[in-house]
Amino acid sequence: MSALIRTRAVSLVAHRKGSRSTIPSLSRTLLREVRSIIDSTYISEFDGGIGIVEMLFRCNILALVGGGQHPKFPMNKVLLWDDHQYKCIGELSFKTFVKAVRLRKDKVVVVLENRIYVYNFADLRLLDAIDTFDNPKGLCALSADPNISILANLDKKKGAIRITNYDKNTNLLIEGH
Repeated sequence: MSALIRTRAVSLVAHRKGSRSTIPSLSRTLLREVRSIIDSTYISEFDGGIGIVEMLFRCNILALVGGGQHPKFPMNKVLLWDDHQYKCIGELSFKTFVKAVRLRKDKVVVVLENRIYVYNFADLRLLDAIDTFDNPKGLCALSADPNISILANLDKKKGAIRITNYDKNTNLLIEGH
């Protein structure tokens, strides 16, 4: 709920305190304000299914992968979409389906069933290719801290997690079993 709507709701409640019609009036007023906000907001519509959407922090860059019964894009392709310019700014294709995508200002991480690819965001140059154990859910974590670049993912060995620090070029293997 936006700050404008919350402020409006608080002022309505304070103004009508003690009135039995506070809640219905408040609901109608909030509904009108929400509708006006939605009507004035641009909504991107695609004529097909999107299976994965990953946003680069809180900016206009999205990673899109097709999905569903009628995918808009191939399920083995990552499209980097600029929603401000309404155009594709990059594309990565793979031989198998994409399970997950992680973004940060300097890296694009694409998770496949048995492999993870790490790309430089600026030029989409391949930085690392990591073999993993079967990963149908696309499990992977990428640090959001701009001062340190750490990737956590499944290792090739069952039950093990691999932690990679790209700033120091070090790997740590954690056995889970």
